[in-house]
Amino acid sequence: MALLKEIHAGGMTIMMITHSLHLIAYASRAFKMEDGNLTDVTASKADLASGIEPAYKD
Repeated sequence: MALLKEIHAGGMTIMMITHSLHLIAYASRAFKMEDGNLTDVTASKADLASGIEPAYKD
């Protein structure tokens, strides 16, 4: 995870797909899918602080 954080700090976008819920803590934004459908989007703290809301709304 340290390498991914370093790459991201350099300005690169990282997209990680996982079934491990504990890895979500490393993400600045999380998307949840169930049965092939997008069911939830969690915005980053920076986005929320600046008033930006996730584009997806149920």
